[in-house]
Amino acid sequence: MPCLRQLILPKNSIIIKVRAFFDYQLMINRINAENVFVTRIKTNTTFVSLKELELPKTDDQDILKDEIIMLNGIKAIETGIDKQQLRLVDVYKEDENKVIEIITII
Repeated sequence: MPCLRQLILPKNSIIIKVRAFFDYQLMINRINAENVFVTRIKTNTTFVSLKELELPKTDDQDILKDEIIMLNGIKAIETGIDKQQLRLVDVYKEDENKVIEIITII
């Protein structure tokens, strides 16, 4: 059975991952393969915010914040994902009354 880090899907595949598996090497492998991923960011993930994006002007808005970031932790630097701009979106999850942070590629 192949290692999960080698599990790269065809170009333009969309992958939704669970927070329990937050692997920088897998992310960079998928970016290089032109896969799209969406996952919850871990609370201890370090990053620098480059730009906050304007939110859509609608009454029913669960998106609280949308920004362009770059990861800057040791593991991010070791894998090279620190050079990749990513998108971080804060979403209000009404059924649990909490905010979740979702990371994806731009």
